[in-house]
Amino acid sequence: MGADKLVSAEMVKMLEADASAHPPKGAPEGAAKKRKPLKQLPAELLSSASALVADELATMPTIDGAAYEAAWQAADAALGYVPALQRYSRLSAASGEERLAASQQQLQLLRNLMTRDAKRAGKLEKKLEVTLGGYRKRSSALRAQLVGQQQALQEKGIELACFEGLAGRERLARPQRLNALEALVKEQSEREAELQARYAELARTKRTLTEVFYAPS
Repeated sequence: MGADKLVSAEMVKMLEADASAHPPKGAPEGAAKKRKPLKQLPAELLSSASALVADELATMPTIDGAAYEAAWQAADAALGYVPALQRYSRLSAASGEERLAASQQQLQLLRNLMTRDAKRAGKLEKKLEVTLGGYRKRSSALRAQLVGQQQALQEKGIELACFEGLAGRERLARPQRLNALEALVKEQSEREAELQARYAELARTKRTLTEVFYAPS
């Protein structure tokens, strides 16, 4: 038996021992009882094995994450739970029917997991809807208020730009208007002075005529 088969066999024993000590949910009853727990190795053997593994690791080249992921996927694809054997086994050593049954069971397991996760997600969505419903309504109201304030701000900005434009034009036209008003006032003052002088002259003429015609003889 090659080293890879020995390692695979040991991995299967470890998985079966874990399943026996901690049976997963949904596992067939009585299946765990058929698995014998692994015997505990003496401390000196564990120490020796740890030293050998450390030496082996020191001589191994560094493997990047992509290569490790590819190797792990290849190893995971090579092993599978065969229902007919009621244990994990190399799929390459199984018959076509056994590989088909293993794939069907894996598919069913994935479906069960998806159904379980969907139920959990549905319950969480309901809880979140109850918890976040008020916040969503408040958020919608604040969003509408914010949009209204933004529109009002834009309108006020347009009005401000219009009034600033009018103020600019007024500043340009103010000197011309002042000059025109000053000329009009000057003209009006001169006109008033002429009229006052004319009135004074007419008043003197009137007095003179009155004195001449109405003087006592």
